[in-house]
Amino acid sequence: ESSLAARYIAYAKVQEKLGHAKKMIESLEKAVEIEPNPQSLTILADAYERSGEDILAGAIREKVKKMITAPEPARRIRQPRKVVM
Repeated sequence: ESSLAARYIAYAKVQEKLGHAKKMIESLEKAVEIEPNPQSLTILADAYERSGEDILAGAIREKVKKMITAPEPARRIRQPRKVVM
């Protein structure tokens, strides 16, 4: 199941517990390649911050901010008023 981002995120958590920061970051980068959603990007940014890569973490956080936008309000359909006589 190498096509699932969750697999790589779980593996990264194991590597973090073992103290292998490089393997953790590599696994998280692979997860982001597979599924670049705000959650996986935030996890990667946190990992970069813990390893001292503040510039990379900041760039990823900016990307997350751009991805998360407020949904546009639904447009109201204007119907002509009917004249009743």
